[in-house]
Amino acid sequence: MVDELAPFGEVGDWRAILAKVRDANPDLVINTDYLPGNSALVLNQFLETPTNSLVFLQYAQPAPDFIALTGDHSTGVLYDLINAPRDGDSWPRGQTLMRAYEERFGVTSGA
Repeated sequence: MVDELAPFGEVGDWRAILAKVRDANPDLVINTDYLPGNSALVLNQFLETPTNSLVFLQYAQPAPDFIALTGDHSTGVLYDLINAPRDGDSWPRGQTLMRAYEERFGVTSGA
């Protein structure tokens, strides 16, 4: 349920949904909310009592707001930027990722 005080459809608490996730103990947890605040909150609340699951979050992870809200908690989270350039000047973290990928695997990653 959306918190009535949260602007723009932001979710105030994911714990009820995450309790169901913990009961299921899945191999993979997927959240497709694209708002950085919602995505950060689901990750932070998931990590309060995590399951042994991979976590995939959609789209918001490179946003400065998401990184500020999660800090080191975002390390190791899988995500996808649908058709987003990863090496543009507007996203220095993407450039770092592209260089690290090329150094590790010896090939340049494509979009």
